[in-house]
Amino acid sequence: MAEVSHSGPDDRLDTDLIRLWRGGHESALEDLLRRYQARIFSFLCRMLRNRHDAEDAAQEAFIRAATKLHRFDEAKGTFKSWMFQIAYREGLRMAKKRRRLPIGESAWTEHDVPAPEAVDPGPSPGRQLEEQETAARVAQAVATLPEAEKQVVLLRTYSGLRFREIAEVMKTPLNTTLGRMHNASQRLRKWFGEAP
Repeated sequence: MAEVSHSGPDDRLDTDLIRLWRGGHESALEDLLRRYQARIFSFLCRMLRNRHDAEDAAQEAFIRAATKLHRFDEAKGTFKSWMFQIAYREGLRMAKKRRRLPIGESAWTEHDVPAPEAVDPGPSPGRQLEEQETAARVAQAVATLPEAEKQVVLLRTYSGLRFREIAEVMKTPLNTTLGRMHNASQRLRKWFGEAP
């Protein structure tokens, strides 16, 4: 049975930009990396709980991606999963360097940069406060999860990666990744008082 391709328009645009870069268009590399700048930074802010550490880790991740792009193999996965794998490793490296465990209770509210998908010019101040309180409760709940489950939840929530790609990023089997997400969902439901 032939494997079904799961690439979408974003993946095709990434592939096109990589081909342009390989063909000598240096600006294509800048365009490619810029597409992931906000998502990578948002993910690392939540992972590291510190804006400055996230900036450093993101910068290192983009430098590594730029210098290693010639090694990227489209047959092994999408550029998006490859880029998040690099960012994830840099985040772990930074957390170890700072002797901080990634993810904490205030990880979602401590920094002043919202996730790109959360930018909305319209909510009222009351609605904003309610959303911040909800985000703080969710962050508190996520902080109670075992470390591997937290990472899966954050990657799924902020990267836009599919579970197969998250498994590649974390270098775990797909079933392990799915199991971690299932367990995290069960724990979160219990934390919020919902029946499993």
